[in-house]
Amino acid sequence: AAPFGGYSFEVTPTAGAVVGVPRDGVQAAWDLADGKLLWERPFREGETIFFGEDGAAFARADAAGNFTFGAMDPKTLAVRWEKPLAPGERPVNGGQGGGDLGLVTSTSFKLVRYADGKPRVDMPLDPSLELANARSTKTSMLWVTQRDTERWLHFKVLPPL
Repeated sequence: AAPFGGYSFEVTPTAGAVVGVPRDGVQAAWDLADGKLLWERPFREGETIFFGEDGAAFARADAAGNFTFGAMDPKTLAVRWEKPLAPGERPVNGGQGGGDLGLVTSTSFKLVRYADGKPRVDMPLDPSLELANARSTKTSMLWVTQRDTERWLHFKVLPPL
């Protein structure tokens, strides 16, 4: 057990750590083996960090206002790899698991291997549709788009990992 102020009761187990929000505007990680605090940091403007079974992933603005995305070690926040987005392209949402990192941007959906960032899918998005959900396996991807109350389910066979 570890002391937890409990601002938010949502916690995410990830690759040897558990991540939560112990206070407003602060994210922290504890070691799953011994409960010790690994790191604590405030949320940063222009940065999104998300955690899943493979570890940590991020999207953030650089000094010029362009965005990059990549993978991090969830216990240390050390960057494992980082890739630039096209100028003007902005991250909207992301998630990872099952060996993949998915990033929804203002113009596309990107699916890359979590381990090294190797691209699996880079698909332009129809700006009139909202990407409501996406899932991938080692061999396929499916996603749901919607406009108002209409929804469509899409499927795609993926190249091998």
